Amino acid sequence: MRQLLLLFTGIIVFPLVASAQSWTDLGGFPDDTTFVDAMHGVAVDGAGKVWLQPWAATAWLDPTSGDSIRDANGNAVFTRTLHVYNADGTSAMDPVRTITVGGTTDTLTGNLRGLRRDHNGDILVATGGGDLYRIDHTNGDGLGKANVAGGSLSAPGVSDNGTIFVANVVPGAPIQVYASDFTFQENAVDSSRGFSRSFDVSADGNTIYWAGYSNKAVYRYSRPDEFSPFGAADTLLRGMVSEAIVRHPVSQRMWLSNAPAAGADPEPPFAAPEQYLTWYEWDPTSEMIVDSLKYTLAAPVGDEKARGISFSPDGRLAYVVIWDTNGNTSVRALQGPDVSSIERLDDEVPSRVTLTANYPNPFRGATTLKFSLERAATVDLGVFDIQGRRVATLANGLTQSGTYSATFDADGLASGTYFYHLVVDGQRLSGKMLLVK
Repeated sequence: MRQLLLLFTGIIVFPLVASAQSWTDLGGFPDDTTFVDAMHGVAVDGAGKVWLQPWAATAWLDPTSGDSIRDANGNAVFTRTLHVYNADGTSAMDPVRTITVGGTTDTLTGNLRGLRRDHNGDILVATGGGDLYRIDHTNGDGLGKANVAGGSLSAPGVSDNGTIFVANVVPGAPIQVYASDFTFQENAVDSSRGFSRSFDVSADGNTIYWAGYSNKAVYRYSRPDEFSPFGAADTLLRGMVSEAIVRHPVSQRMWLSNAPAAGADPEPPFAAPEQYLTWYEWDPTSEMIVDSLKYTLAAPVGDEKARGISFSPDGRLAYVVIWDTNGNTSVRALQGPDVSSIERLDDEVPSRVTLTANYPNPFRGATTLKFSLERAATVDLGVFDIQGRRVATLANGLTQSGTYSATFDADGLASGTYFYHLVVDGQRLSGKMLLVK
C-alpha cells in the first residue's frame, strides 16, 4: 500500500512511522573493549567476515619482535589499518596495512574514508586521496586500484552488476559511474549537493540515494533505465542527518543513520535525542520507514556520530559503528528476528512466481498464504498494517524453487485490514486480509 504523499516545490514529505525495534543487541564487536575510539567504516564481505576501519593511525609493529617498524630516517611508521574478523569475533586474517596491486605496494598512511562490499563479495576501500581499492575478501590481496576522483571519497555505491558509483565528501563534484573494472563511464550527477560520507544505489543502479548529511535530508536521483540520464533530485526524509546509508542485501530496502554531524543537527521529526544513533529502514516500495535499530551507549555524551552500517549476506546480522571520543564501545553487532516461517509443500518446479490469497479470509487467529517460485530467488514476504508499518516477516532470504505455505499468526494484533507483499528479485505481488476478533 502506498500512503498518500504531500508534494510541493519538488519535496516529498513522509510521515515518520514508529516501529518497535526487532533487532537484538549482541554487544560490542568483537568485544566491548577492542574498539573504543572513532570508527570510520564497516563492511561485511561475501563470506560474512567483518571488515572494520578505525579513523586513527596506529604504530606498525613487527609481529615477531613487537618493535615499531621504522622508515629510512628511523622514525616509527604509523598507518591506517583494516581489521578483519569472523562473525564469532575471532580474527580472520592479519590486519591489512598495505595493498599490493600490479606489483606496486601502497602503505595505508593516508586517511581511509569508507568501505563497501561489491557484487562479488570483495571489499572496496575509499581513501582521502581519491583512490579506490578492491581487496580480495578471501585472502586480503589487492585486486585493483584507480584514482577515481580528486579529494576525499564517500563510501561508494555498487549495483548488483558491479557498476560503481563514486563521489567526493565535499559538495560540488560529480557523482561518477565506473564499470566494475574501474573504467569511467559517465557522470550520473554533475554536481553533488551537501557533504556526504556515504551513499548507495538500488540493485539495478537506476536510483541513487545521496545521504548528504549537511542537507538534513536524503536526495534521490532516478532514471527509467541504464540508457537514460538521471533526472533532478527529489527529497526524502527531510530532517534526517545521515552519515551512513546501505542497501540491505535481502530486502533491498535502504538503511540510513540519524545523528548530529559536523555542523548539522537533525530536525523534526528526527530531532528528539532518543532518535540519535538510530538507523532507519526505509522501504522504496511503500515509501515508508518500516523498521529501526538503535545503538546503545553506556554514557550518552557529546560527539557520537552514527558513522557506518553493514549487513551479513543473509541480512540477519547488522554491524554498526560510531565515531566516538568518550570511551564508548564503537562497534556493535545486532541480530534480526527469525524470519523463516515457511514450509515447502512439494518438489515440483512451478512455471512462474505466484502468490495465492490467504485462507481463511476473514480470519480470527491465524491464516495461511501460499507462494511459488520458478527458480531460486531472494524472497521477502511481509505483512503490513493499514498505516504501512511492517507487523510480521514470514520469509526473508534466498529460497529454492518450489511451492511454499506461510502461516501468519495475528496474536496480539488489533482487528482490521492488513496487507501482505511478496517481493521476489524486484517483482512484487500483494494481497489484502481482514482480521476479525
